[in-house]
Amino acid sequence: MKLSRRQKDGIADSFEKIGVAAAIGFIVGVFVEAKIAFINAALLLLIAVIFLVISVILKGGEND
Repeated sequence: MKLSRRQKDGIADSFEKIGVAAAIGFIVGVFVEAKIAFINAALLLLIAVIFLVISVILKGGEND
């Protein structure tokens, strides 16, 4: 299935928002509240990185 440029940008924006939310959750959980377990912090950081990388890949693709 081929997505148009607008569809890719919409999906990339959604992924970016999810990645930023996970990064904020990581920062607040680890540095502000200090009530988050190591495994949860690692998973939040992993989710943030994955979603932000996918967002960059989708935004950097060729134009249709």
